[in-house]
Parts: sequence; C-alpha cells; structure tokens
Amino acid sequence: MGSVPTLDRCRDIFQTDGSLRDLYVTPTNLKDWQRFMDFSAGYPRAYFVDGNPGEIPDRIGPLLSDSQQTHLMRLDLWGVTLNCHFFTPEEIELDIDPAAITTEASFSALTDFMQSLGTALGKDVILTHENRAKDVLIRFACGTSEFAFA
Repeated sequence: MGSVPTLDRCRDIFQTDGSLRDLYVTPTNLKDWQRFMDFSAGYPRAYFVDGNPGEIPDRIGPLLSDSQQTHLMRLDLWGVTLNCHFFTPEEIELDIDPAAITTEASFSALTDFMQSLGTALGKDVILTHENRAKDVLIRFACGTSEFAFA
C-alpha cells in the first residue's frame, strides 16, 4: 500500500472558500453505479427526491434516467457528510464541504472512503475543487493502491 497523505500535508485543500470539493469516479456505466449503490449500503445514508425523504431505490437505472425530479443521497462517514447527485451515468460525483475536514480522523474517514470505493469499483477516485474535474487535488489510484496529492 502506498502512503496515505496526511491532513497536515493537505490542509490547504480543505481551506473554506465558499465552494465544495468533489469526488469523482469516471468513466462509469450503470453496472458501476449499481456497484456504488451496493457499496454505499455499508454507510449510514439518507435519500431525498425533490428535497423530500424517500426510500433508496433497489435499482439505479430508473433513477439516473429520471430528469423530472432531483435525487440526492447523503452518506455519513463518521461525521463527514458526502452528497451524491445522480447527474449522469458516465460519472459518479459526490461533494463534500471542506469545512468538515478539520481533524486527522475526518481526513482519514475521507481517504479511507476513497480507497474503499476505488477498490470496490476497480477505478481511480479523485478529489477536486468544485466543478473542476481536471484539477485533481488527491487521487487514489486503484491499479497501484496508492494516493497522490497536489
């Protein structure tokens, strides 16, 4: 296993600046999304349709093809909240408020999630500035099981 970055080395990434940070897994397809949904069942989660609490669907296909409603799933990583927006089948995107990453424990929860997700899907997981998928701040490389950071 490669070295995991520490919060001290990455503290600048989590400076609050009014924007979120995004986690991406790409490229994805419906099979990857279904694996993600199965994987996410290992965390406390809540699901919302148009802002109202709802039941988490068993199958991902109908959810991703529903352009009439907004869907949101929140995952709780031991006090760190990740929001999953079901924008497109081609990528899994979650966002996080950088203000939630203030301790080594919260940072470890995030990096542990990145590693577990990447391993479960067999894909790299990247953390970026909001809506800047090409500006990688932290990458978990599934092929080498190593982290790299800006």
